[in-house]
Amino acid sequence: MTITKTYLYSSIYKLFYNTLFDNLTNPHGGTTKYIYPSFPLDKVENQSAYPLLVINSPDIKEEEFTFQDTEYQGEIRLTYFDTSVKDTDSYKEKILNCIEDRTKTAFEANGIEFLKMEASPTTNFDHGAVRGHKFDIDFSFKVYLKRINT
Repeated sequence: MTITKTYLYSSIYKLFYNTLFDNLTNPHGGTTKYIYPSFPLDKVENQSAYPLLVINSPDIKEEEFTFQDTEYQGEIRLTYFDTSVKDTDSYKEKILNCIEDRTKTAFEANGIEFLKMEASPTTNFDHGAVRGHKFDIDFSFKVYLKRINT
């Protein structure tokens, strides 16, 4: 199915979500949810809820958004929260390897061409009773509408 602009944001989000969910080991084991579209405020002070992976909504350059265009530039940010710095660094590598390993089969095959990837250094966070470490990974990409299939 070719995706139209109507489904552009949800298609890109689902592509990232499905790639990470299907290929990364759930740090909680089983089917416990650990990937979210925004930070789950109900879990902010629940130590056992960590680690958490937040996949933010993609940002498509709106000034370029016209009905005639079939390609756009965009960005998406992943943010990972954990209470163990060792696990945080390890999971950063796992996320990067997962995306890199599936660039051709999942992303390029569905119209996403990566332009740049930037991972932040691991920093501390303080969520009340829970203290830990976090990092961001920003992906810049070009999306080709006629090649997106989900």
